[in-house]
Amino acid sequence: SPDGRTVAFVSLRDGGPRVYRIGIGGGGEARVGTGALKEGAPAFLPSGELLYGVERSRNSREWRIVRSGSGAPTPLFDTEQPLLSLSTSRDGERVVYVTVRGNRPEYRVFLRPLAPPAPAVPLRPRQGEQVSSASF
Repeated sequence: SPDGRTVAFVSLRDGGPRVYRIGIGGGGEARVGTGALKEGAPAFLPSGELLYGVERSRNSREWRIVRSGSGAPTPLFDTEQPLLSLSTSRDGERVVYVTVRGNRPEYRVFLRPLAPPAPAVPLRPRQGEQVSSASF
């Protein structure tokens, strides 16, 4: 978290990947999501809210990026391929994320403003280069 007091992580303890948060002293552990679908790639915003990906439906190729604060998670935007990593800018206005598709993985990197209805902009590394994570 921005204040360094909370860690977000993905665990398989409930049979599938789920996002949790816990205080650095070990207390206050809680599951962030509420559904039975895969979750992953947690990233904090400067406000302390947490962004993470949720599979749209079981074995879906599309993932939904949601914002979790004090209430129920709020959907922000969808990806066209499974989410691999997610990072927020220091000002909390943009995200960069990586998706992956295919048996011979093809990784794609996107930059997107969080303010709707802004579209995702593909970032194009060198021809043929496979980028599996990106961060601000």
